[in-house]
Amino acid sequence: MMDLHNYPMDEQNCTLEIESYGYTTDDVTFSWYYGNSSIEGINNLTMAQFTLVEHKVITRVITFKTAGAYARLSLSFRLRRSIGFFILQTYLPSILLVILSWISFWINHEATSARVALGITTVLTMTTISTSVRASLPRISYIKSIDIYVVVCYAFVFSALVEYAFVNFHYWSKQKKKAIEANKTSTSSTNSKKYKEDSLDDYNTQVALRLAQVDDVDGDADTPWREEIGLRRMNGPEPPSYTTAITPSPVRYRTTSLKYKQRTWSNGRVRKNSRGRKKKFKFFLSRMTDVDTIDRFARFIFPTSFVVFNIVYWYSYLTKLYNR
Repeated sequence: MMDLHNYPMDEQNCTLEIESYGYTTDDVTFSWYYGNSSIEGINNLTMAQFTLVEHKVITRVITFKTAGAYARLSLSFRLRRSIGFFILQTYLPSILLVILSWISFWINHEATSARVALGITTVLTMTTISTSVRASLPRISYIKSIDIYVVVCYAFVFSALVEYAFVNFHYWSKQKKKAIEANKTSTSSTNSKKYKEDSLDDYNTQVALRLAQVDDVDGDADTPWREEIGLRRMNGPEPPSYTTAITPSPVRYRTTSLKYKQRTWSNGRVRKNSRGRKKKFKFFLSRMTDVDTIDRFARFIFPTSFVVFNIVYWYSYLTKLYNR
């Protein structure tokens, strides 16, 4: 029975047996007269998918309780499967598809159609290769070495597509947060400007009322301090002390209060961002602040991981194959 666990880097034993079913050893005796040299021309034997590693001859006597003893000659061939066909048919296309999927890491993250189309194409092509590999083999339940390679390549290709989904989600989440923060900042500045304008209008109204009171006093000829007020207005002195002392104070207090509120809100936002950054540093991927960093990370980790996998895969199976 064939063992295909290491397929296509496997070896198979094929046996040719010659036996007498009608005559026992009392009548007929079989033996290899020259031992292994009894087989001629085997060194010139060539096959399309296998290489003959060795052969050996065996002489046996099979004994049955009721029928007696029978002579048997066995010729055993150890065949090693040629891997060249599978490298060109399966391994090399799989490697090229995995490398092709990495091109998306150098494409702008805003080119959604290009990156998605490339990812889906490579995934479907890997599915086709996997199907063709299984079609040429018997339906066995255990996993073969070529299945491991195809599945890992499929995982790399699919991971490249998932990486873009993560990049796209991260990018739009960040854009949404920026829009919310910009909207809050714009609303705050608009309210501050409107508040200052209202305060200035109140100040101007109060000044106008005070001047109107002065005009009323100035228009009264019998008022004893008419001339004094008129003289002050003509010579351009400062406004009366009660006017300057009463009206500027609300604006000054409101402006100071507004600045305090803005400073408090700004400090609160800084503390909030600081706490958020501390939480992000707890996770490795969260430290990447933009999508370009994620793509640069993928450009390094994907090829490195694939090279390491190939080294481990080929070393383990080829060592197992040639050390038997």
